[in-house]
Amino acid sequence: MPLDPVAVYKIRDASLDREDVHLSLNDGTIAFTRAVNGRITGALFTGEGEILVVPPDFTERHSLSLFAGTAVLSERITLAYLRFADDSIIADLNPHLRPPEEADGFIERNNALASQLAEADCLRTLIGITYAPKASPKAYAGEFLYGRFNGEKLGGFEVSYDPLVSEQISARQVAFSVRGRHYDLWMSFPMRSLRKDPDSNARSPHKVVEITDYRIRMDVTPPRDLAGSATLTLKTLQTGPRAVLFELSRYLKLAGVELESAGREPVKLD
Repeated sequence: MPLDPVAVYKIRDASLDREDVHLSLNDGTIAFTRAVNGRITGALFTGEGEILVVPPDFTERHSLSLFAGTAVLSERITLAYLRFADDSIIADLNPHLRPPEEADGFIERNNALASQLAEADCLRTLIGITYAPKASPKAYAGEFLYGRFNGEKLGGFEVSYDPLVSEQISARQVAFSVRGRHYDLWMSFPMRSLRKDPDSNARSPHKVVEITDYRIRMDVTPPRDLAGSATLTLKTLQTGPRAVLFELSRYLKLAGVELESAGREPVKLD
């Protein structure tokens, strides 16, 4: 997702607060991505900022300290790449935007980086921007916030707020070993509003579908080959979602997908 050359601004004393995630953009330059169907879904910031996430319990504080050497994630940042799907992010930042000093130079230096970072969040962004309008003021409308940061001490790391997963707040870092690239999960826990709700037993308040039953058939060819099919029955739990994300192993080759509605022939989607 490239940056928009007409959406580059100086920014100062701005902040984004989403549940346990607190992001400050103190002084720098920000460029928003090109709009998708009239909606902006990302931004890249360079300058002086800070990210703050306070783990709620000993377990998560201990986990964070093992990776980051601190029990509280409080890091000065010089770069932030943000992905989101609701207009509230733009509304929070708008009062702090000013005309830029060198928009063309900023785009030239950072456009390739922004396009590269956008790839990992494309599917989650699709889910967010295709949500139907809110059926009620309290209904979920697809909002989330993913951030990739460059910290002064911790280097590159990620923080996310995502109401669609069971533990909505998380922080992690890409690491490499002899087996290749992987994620070190620093911490992961339910968001603040969910922890404070004594009547809520669900760890994912915005679960949109439920798999009511499934059937898997496999053909194994020793020593290492297998082929199979999986049949799932999905039950929708709320109105609004128009896309569902399935995460599959990168070692699987997907040959095809069929959607079968009641009384209709399967429709191939491959």
